[in-house]
Amino acid sequence: MAARRTTNSQSRATQNYITDRVIFSRAWRVKRDMNATHPIPPLDAGRLSARRQAARRNAAIATDMMAECRLCARDCGVDRSHGPAGACAAPAQARMFDFSVDWSGEAGLAPCAIVSLSGCNLSCAFCIVARESQNALLGEPLEASAVAACIDQQTPQIQSFSVLGGEPTIHLPSVLDLVSQVSVGTPFVWKTNACASEAALPLIADVADVVLADFKFGNDACARRLAAFPRYMATVQMNLRFWRERGTPLIVRHLLMPGHLDCCLQPIVDWMARELPDATLSLMPGYRPTHRAASMPDLARRIRPDETQRATDMVRAAGVALHPWVTSPPPAAAVAPAAEADDIWIDATGCIHGLAANGPLAACLRNLQKEFHVGA
Repeated sequence: MAARRTTNSQSRATQNYITDRVIFSRAWRVKRDMNATHPIPPLDAGRLSARRQAARRNAAIATDMMAECRLCARDCGVDRSHGPAGACAAPAQARMFDFSVDWSGEAGLAPCAIVSLSGCNLSCAFCIVARESQNALLGEPLEASAVAACIDQQTPQIQSFSVLGGEPTIHLPSVLDLVSQVSVGTPFVWKTNACASEAALPLIADVADVVLADFKFGNDACARRLAAFPRYMATVQMNLRFWRERGTPLIVRHLLMPGHLDCCLQPIVDWMARELPDATLSLMPGYRPTHRAASMPDLARRIRPDETQRATDMVRAAGVALHPWVTSPPPAAAVAPAAEADDIWIDATGCIHGLAANGPLAACLRNLQKEFHVGA
């Protein structure tokens, strides 16, 4: 469901969308991963006030920067203040194409309220939201006050909130404006492809409570071929070193791709072992060949279980700590009695398992069999 314009109607529409997601989750009596870590604690009043003030102050600085935009490491230097321009072709006001609650995610962060913005500074061949990430004009203008109110309303059932895309860095003024209006102490997760500019990072530093950074490629050649991004390794490493020095809790994500364990994963874990001893690595085994990847010989298949196991062994051999992935059940109040007949869960590898399912849910799972392994 697309976001509506602000006003009470947008707030109702956004809230209804969240409700729809909760209702869908009723049929999934999810089993918790027992490796879950403790959630990030809510912010106290002092930290919340400081975050809001910093976000408000830095939003004004980021807005001025758009007149000669160097928010991301592409360093375009174009004027985005009056319309779409630069490599991302994003307008000055961010546009939102989705708002939802993610029940699955890194332990300590899920459930997480997710604001999804159109547009990105990468062009990944395997992007699962390529339609939105490659067109910054899709969706509706982000109305910060209405969306912040929705995040506030979700506080009892979420551990964190985050802004995705695409990439939030290219929308930094809008993102900071949104964070400044969230009035509860829910931790803010800066979810990023780690391609922000050196000038932009300090504007984020006083606002991010946790950093969840993608490290997609282990060399510049793969980054150029699969994401059309130059100077990838130096850029990502600069971003990650910044967060290391800042001392912000840091989780690095890596999507496992077929045929890219030696060229990408191995250099990443070797570098992390040397440079990021306190960071954890979240391995994502749920790759599927979407967008341009479906026609690329090395990426046109799912990752195999033996490759996932080898990847896990590589990470452990390097001495890097793995961050567990969990699926949290919806609030007890949202579970309908009729759902008690269903017994469905998703394991740590992303596989869907079911012991019992009602008719509509069983039909849904059959439709997903081409993309997900469903155990009986």
